[in-house]
Parts: sequence; structure tokens; C-alpha cells
Amino acid sequence: MDEIPRWFSGARLNYAENLLRFNDNRTAIYAV
Repeated sequence: MDEIPRWFSGARLNYAENLLRFNDNRTAIYAV
């Protein structure tokens, strides 16, 4: 592969924003 393809041009991933987007009091387990 000579060039990395650009599938989602202009898209950005913000991990903290995705973690905080829900406003609830449920317990979440991400890893055990």
C-alpha cells in the first residue's frame, strides 16, 4: 500500500467527549 486511504475526510474522534455525552447515574464497566 503506497498511500493511506482517507475514508472520513474532516472527521475527528474525541474520546473524552464520547465518554461524557450521556447524563445518567448508571454504573459503567469498561474493563475488568
